[in-house]
Amino acid sequence: MSVLTYARYVLETSLLEYKFNVEMSESKLAAAALVLALKVNQVKDKWVNTLGFYSGYTPADLEALVQELLQMLKAYPKENLKTVRQKYSHKVFHEVAQIPLPDTIDLTTTEEELED
Repeated sequence: MSVLTYARYVLETSLLEYKFNVEMSESKLAAAALVLALKVNQVKDKWVNTLGFYSGYTPADLEALVQELLQMLKAYPKENLKTVRQKYSHKVFHEVAQIPLPDTIDLTTTEEELED
């Protein structure tokens, strides 16, 4: 549940960023938010086959967008984003806004991970 809540946090935060709402496909943004949530919550990389099948996006398709979303979350909160962070820092939302962000997100997948 915390992974899905984190993805919702990313998407709600991105609503306030122009480039994610005008220049981006909604399905691609949703897939990238879910990938970022899985990575931040350290869920093993088994998402590649399943998410790739259902979303139609490969890790290469999402790499740049995942990095942009990560940078958005790492940026000092703008005044209008503080409310979103406070909301998702509450226990009801699994305190996902307080999860430490990694420096980078690696979407490369080894053959062993694909076979698991």
